[in-house]
Amino acid sequence: MHVPSATWTIPLSRGTSNLHLPCVPTMSEYVDPLHEKEVEQEIKRARTADSRRSQHERIGEAFLSRTRAFGKLILFGEHFVVYKVPALVAAVSAYTDCECAFTDTPGLEVVDDRPAVPGYKVEKKAEGDEAISIVLKHFKLDPAQRGMRLTFGGDLTAVSGIGASAAQVVALSRAIGLALPKELSDDDVRSSKPPLSHLERSRLQTSFALALPGERGGVRG
Repeated sequence: MHVPSATWTIPLSRGTSNLHLPCVPTMSEYVDPLHEKEVEQEIKRARTADSRRSQHERIGEAFLSRTRAFGKLILFGEHFVVYKVPALVAAVSAYTDCECAFTDTPGLEVVDDRPAVPGYKVEKKAEGDEAISIVLKHFKLDPAQRGMRLTFGGDLTAVSGIGASAAQVVALSRAIGLALPKELSDDDVRSSKPPLSHLERSRLQTSFALALPGERGGVRG
């Protein structure tokens, strides 16, 4: 299609000739008004989807934050609970969280997305599975009757000595409380810990005290 040429005349100062420039016709990115309307609607739909996605992410983050359980470090005096001697213990800001969902298909699915040192999850799998089983029994939950999917996450690296096992159990207990739903106090969460030997129980009690948000010496959520 031929577009008629045109020029702009720009007056210059007195005593000089006017400057004549070619006029470029205005081009539109839209084929026609209908196309423009369709593009505007698509942009609006995309913005709405982004807004909903952000809202869902905020809701999910707020939900998971209620299941957080923090790690711990014993800097000095590892067996202080056993021997009742002074120790230097600290909670860490890294945490484990958990999502518990009931499914229509019987069985237990465990998704462990926690960061971990190489080999840790394989080495500790049997202990972890047993701890999860004991917690489920404590809450009178049977995955064979009512399917469950447990998803563990967070930024606490699973490694020996940082309270990863206790944090996993605390996060699981809190997630179950939200899924049932059932209000759980910190004492309720403590009572869900698995039975262990005296030494293991002492270590776990220390981990529980620091994993629970708001505990004395622990990290507040």
